[in-house]
Amino acid sequence: MNPADNDALLAINYAGPTVNDKAGCGAIYFDGNSGYSPMVVAKAGLSYINAISGIDRWGDYTGVQRRYNENGVVWMAGTFAKANRDPGTCVAEFHHPTIVGNTSTPLSAAFDAVAFPNPAMDMMTLELAMESDAFLDISIYDLEGKLVKTLIRDLVRSGKNRFSLSTSPLAAGTYFLRITDGDKVLSTEKIVRAK
Repeated sequence: MNPADNDALLAINYAGPTVNDKAGCGAIYFDGNSGYSPMVVAKAGLSYINAISGIDRWGDYTGVQRRYNENGVVWMAGTFAKANRDPGTCVAEFHHPTIVGNTSTPLSAAFDAVAFPNPAMDMMTLELAMESDAFLDISIYDLEGKLVKTLIRDLVRSGKNRFSLSTSPLAAGTYFLRITDGDKVLSTEKIVRAK
């Protein structure tokens, strides 16, 4: 992810051994030594991909490209299953977890969050994985740090949580999605509302 480092983002198209497993795409961060992060889902599949007979191919259309003008930012393309069982393409932006000044904040092992798609037109999904219950504020801030909207202020249960967020009321542009537990900032992620 950084030109001077040996770290990398590994893009993964995944599926399971049965037709009930939904095909999606994600990524794993490799720190350059022997450390791997848990997989972050970029786009969860809605079904399986119906490509068992004939010459249909899927899953080999995956790529990762470092953003040329922003250190520690990479774009990933992958495949996911649409509801009609056709393959779809997902493009996601990932941030290096330890770069100073990066808009993503390193997360503890007890908390994980990902917002997608990013950029978003009308809707964005926020997935949270939490080790324990917590009273969270999930808010959107503008680039000057002013609060635009508090989306959620409630008890969030341990385990996996998924929230659908409407981005329609936002003007096109860049914002920060911040998740806090009291005074502790758990995550700050740059999000983009597309035109």
